[in-house]
Order: sequence, then C-alpha cells, then structure tokens
Amino acid sequence: MIMDYKLEKFQNWCSDYCMSDSFLAMNQVTREYAPDLLSRFLTEALGDNEVDHSQFELGSVSRAFQSMGANLNIPTSVNQDCSELCAGFLEYLENTGRVGGGNSIASVVREMKLSSQVKTLKRPGSKLNRNDPCPCGSKLKYKKCCMNLLG
Repeated sequence: MIMDYKLEKFQNWCSDYCMSDSFLAMNQVTREYAPDLLSRFLTEALGDNEVDHSQFELGSVSRAFQSMGANLNIPTSVNQDCSELCAGFLEYLENTGRVGGGNSIASVVREMKLSSQVKTLKRPGSKLNRNDPCPCGSKLKYKKCCMNLLG
C-alpha cells in the first residue's frame, strides 16, 4: 500500500499540473475528472516502486493506464481524451524535473486507447471432452491418447 506522504506528493503534482497552460487547453469535462484520474494513474505507475520515484518505466505506465480505464466509470468524451491527458502529465512531470522518462513514454501513451470494458475471450472451437476423438488423428479417444500429455 502506498504511504500517505507519497500519496499527498502525487496529489500535489496533479494539482500543479491542473494549473498549467497545457492542462487548461483541454475540454471542460476532462478537466473536471482530471485530478482523480491523474492521481490514480500516478499512484499506479509509481506507487509500486518503494525506493525510487524518480523514473518512469514503460511497463508500469502501460499497466497503470490500462487498469485506470477498467476501474473507472467516466464519460465517453473523457475516455477519448485520457491518453492525451496522461501524456501531457508525463511530459509536465519531466519538464519540471520531478520524474524522468516522461517525454519518451508520453509518445507511447498517446497511441494507447483506454479500454473501459474487459474483453471477453472466445474459444476458437468447441471444448474438447474426454470421450471425443483425439485431435492428433490417432483414432483413439482423447482420454486415452493426448490428454495426459497436455496435463
């Protein structure tokens, strides 16, 4: 769990960005949701690293961005602006000297789309039962042939 002083520091960074010129250029609805979105994003991206909060890593930023969309109920217009919001925030943090790696990762974040729905996995074919013929073509039942090989 992230410590209170780190959370307060992250919230201060978010509120500082919310007063910047690049933030004020965004639409009104996005600006309303931004402090909460950015605070969650930053907590997810940097919160796991207990020692060093001075550098972003692409993997943690990507996971933070995707998990942020799955856990929030936000309007569609905000959902569409979210990648630009997070990318601008990353650039702001690096340009102000708070965290490194923001400019390079911002370009990747701009290309990401926030998925607000969990995608359902579909099986490409029907489920293989124990008594079905084995798919390897041996003319034996699956339970007598390859079932034990696959675990």
